[in-house]
Amino acid sequence: MKIVELLAQDIPSHTICLGKPVRHIHWNYSAQHQEVIAKNSDNNHNDNNYGSQSREEPFSLGRPVCVECEDEEWITADHVIVTASLGVLKQNHEAMFSPSLPEDKVLAIERLGISTTNKIFLEFEEPFWSPECNSIQFVWEDEAQLEQLAYPEELWYKKICSFDVLYPPERYGYMLSGWICGQEALYMERCDDETVAEICTDLLRRFTGNPDIPKPRHVLRSSWGSNPYIQGSYSFTRVGSSGADCERLSMPLPYANSTKAPPLQVLFAGEATHRKYYSTTHGALLSGQREATRLMDMYQDLHKAETTTPNI
Repeated sequence: MKIVELLAQDIPSHTICLGKPVRHIHWNYSAQHQEVIAKNSDNNHNDNNYGSQSREEPFSLGRPVCVECEDEEWITADHVIVTASLGVLKQNHEAMFSPSLPEDKVLAIERLGISTTNKIFLEFEEPFWSPECNSIQFVWEDEAQLEQLAYPEELWYKKICSFDVLYPPERYGYMLSGWICGQEALYMERCDDETVAEICTDLLRRFTGNPDIPKPRHVLRSSWGSNPYIQGSYSFTRVGSSGADCERLSMPLPYANSTKAPPLQVLFAGEATHRKYYSTTHGALLSGQREATRLMDMYQDLHKAETTTPNI
């Protein structure tokens, strides 16, 4: 069972909606403001009543958040937890939120780093490696002469440093697992499976000295960089950034000390928002639990305030 299925098994299936890309998140009643402006514009155009203005206050317009989906459906909410990856936020935050994100949150997004790390799995009919073999290492003789930070696109495979043997075979079959990262990982994603299989087979033959190694019967690889909903594998604190940027990214909107608007409208989760466990799956899980707890605590406090009888 997948971890996501395990976590979702107690949630009613009809409350989960998959395959529904989000185009825009309107918060702080911005969608209602736009609707009122549009209606006023229509009224002014049709009635020539240029002096009329809507008297309706934004706080009476319903829920403060509206999620605009790519299929044109609009979903209103009191709260939304955004779990988009740092890569998606870097590319789309300007078009993704209305109002725009605060400047300090944008700076945190820009300072934090995200790159691409992919795995390449090669499955063989039979093992060509010995039973005691755990890994096949590649050592390139010309590494010291590399003047550029990345290899040319046609040499992307030189970023593969090894293939590990997955044990036990009763669980995985006869499987090798290789890693590739950086710009070369993006180059690899542009190749088809057949090309990747041929290149990896050639590498194994060259570095083992065994020209009879067969091509794998199956290739499975990740493509985190070219996935439009991910755009990278996981975050890191690069030069100029710090854990404080992770904390700033995790701060919900609107900021509590800056407005009297309804609190916790837009919350942020995901591995890049966890100061201690960024770049990990458990960091992503813990960040989601953190935001859920934040909401539960707020409503528990509200419930206590409403049910507490003052002493007179």
